[in-house]
Amino acid sequence: MKFAINGFKHANKDVRDAAYNLILNVFKYIGDNVRTYFKELRPVQISALEEGFDRLDGLNEDLNNQKGGKNKNQRAKEEYNNRVNPNQNQGNNKVQGGQYTANDSDEDGILVNL
Repeated sequence: MKFAINGFKHANKDVRDAAYNLILNVFKYIGDNVRTYFKELRPVQISALEEGFDRLDGLNEDLNNQKGGKNKNQRAKEEYNNRVNPNQNQGNNKVQGGQYTANDSDEDGILVNL
């Protein structure tokens, strides 16, 4: 995440755009924990990221509602339960020892320090 945050502060717009997309993708996997890295960012940068997170949340909520999936409250409850019992394995994703690993059947796991 530190790499992505430094990229988001870079002078080159292409680097900032790539870092922005990376941060949004990491947000998909670890959620609000991404915000702990915002200390070095300016308010306008944080606002841009928050807007991106809101769009992602809206897309996810729309998709879940169309598929009969979980609503935002159900996901929040699951996230709370995962924090209370971080060693619980949900599908192929694991939270252990302050690290989150998201595994996909056709890709290597992504390891992120929380």
